[in-house]
Amino acid sequence: MKILGINALFHDPAAALLVDGHTAAAAAAAASAGPPAPASSRGRASHPARAPGTR
Repeated sequence: MKILGINALFHDPAAALLVDGHTAAAAAAAASAGPPAPASSRGRASHPARAPGTR
């Protein structure tokens, strides 16, 4: 059995192909997002630790 799983609803799109219960292929957008970010933006958290507006 072949199963294709696609996550395109959130900020980190990804896809995986399972064949007979084993991972045949997997990909995430971050792996092929293009050129690296400028040095000035590196080191910033891309996922904040808490929701906006909370302390």
